[in-house]
Amino acid sequence: MDSGLRRNDTGGCGGIQREKRIKDWQRAWKDRLIEERNPTWRNLSHELGP
Repeated sequence: MDSGLRRNDTGGCGGIQREKRIKDWQRAWKDRLIEERNPTWRNLSHELGP
């Protein structure tokens, strides 16, 4: 399943729109999305950069 989450280096607002939609999701849906991409719930913050 494609979550639609992508890094957007072009300056477009696609990521912002996706984030706003995700904010409206129920917690269970958010948890399922995380578990699909990161089943061990490892900390990914170091991959975000400065």
